Amino acid sequence: MEDVNIDLTIENIEESEIEDNEIKEIVDKLLKNKKEHADKKKETTELYNKIQSLETTLHNKMESMGLRAFKTNNATVFRRFKYWGKITDEQKAREFFSSEGIDKEMFKTTIAAGRLNDMVKKFTEEGIPIPDGIDFTVKPSVGIRRR
Repeated sequence: MEDVNIDLTIENIEESEIEDNEIKEIVDKLLKNKKEHADKKKETTELYNKIQSLETTLHNKMESMGLRAFKTNNATVFRRFKYWGKITDEQKAREFFSSEGIDKEMFKTTIAAGRLNDMVKKFTEEGIPIPDGIDFTVKPSVGIRRR
C-alpha cells in the first residue's frame, strides 16, 4: 500500500469565506442530514423506551389478572421474561467458564476498531511502516465546526 501523509490538523487549515453556492448547498444538506440522523437516533431510543414501558405495564396487568396468555383479533400475547447476564469479575468468570469447557465460546476476541484506526493514523503520519496483517484505507471526510 502506498504511504499516505496528509496533514489536516486544524492549525494547518486556512479558513476563508466561500462564495460558491454549490458548495454551500452541499454543506447545508450535510448539516441537515446529520441533524436528521441524530434526531432519528433520539426518536428510536425514545420509542424503544416507550415499548419497554408498555411491555412492562402489560406484563404486570396480565400477572395481576392471572393471565399467562390471551388472544386478540390480531395477536396472541403471552408473558415471558428476558434474562441479561453481566460479568462483574472477569477473572472469576473466565475461571468458571474454563472449568466448564465453554471459555472459547463465552469470550470472543475482538479488535478495538477505534484504537486500531488511531494506531494506523499515527503510523501513517509518522512514516512508520504498517505491520504485516494490517491494512487500511483512507476515506475522504470533512470536519464541521458550527458557528
